[in-house]
Amino acid sequence: MPFRRERRPLHERLASDGGLDWRGRDDPHAGRREPEVLEPVPPRIAPALEGGHRAREWDAVRTTEEPGPPVGELDFVVVDEELVVVEGEEDVPESMLAAFEGALAPPYRVHAVRKGEALWSLGARRIELVELEDVEGEELELVVRGGSESLRTHGGGSVAGNDAALFRSVRTLKRSAEERRFRDYVVRAERIDGALWEVSITPL
Repeated sequence: MPFRRERRPLHERLASDGGLDWRGRDDPHAGRREPEVLEPVPPRIAPALEGGHRAREWDAVRTTEEPGPPVGELDFVVVDEELVVVEGEEDVPESMLAAFEGALAPPYRVHAVRKGEALWSLGARRIELVELEDVEGEELELVVRGGSESLRTHGGGSVAGNDAALFRSVRTLKRSAEERRFRDYVVRAERIDGALWEVSITPL
């Protein structure tokens, strides 16, 4: 199950790194410095990530030296500067959460793979997020072909809500495809957290 992690805004963490006291004296995080973010690995020697992902599929690649949790892989979505949704219950180190700041604008998805006792390879790709209300299930698929539309959920779920709510969900899914001037297409959506969904569009 994914869980939400609130983060300190970027300007507050930068102020902390510069030695500025932006918090009250009683704040337990006062004076805390952020972990160092390593420089990006040049593309020609960027480590390949496991799981069939090739380097060209990522918008940015990083390496970090961080003991981290006792697992081999981590996945999380950076929604904005203050919110991260982690897939699972592991505690993702702050150095990984901040690894792509300045290189990619949120939202983006990060896949981290352990390469040694403390060495991790991280790949990040930009994603598109939308908000959908009154929808059950974890995955949706909208197919638009020849002027007809069909909306269904994966895993036996159903589309909930009245006609107005249903229309809003379909309209939201169609908007990005129409902006790309696609006539026939498939929109696939995966729930990230609550009403927040990640979408991908494939023209037909």
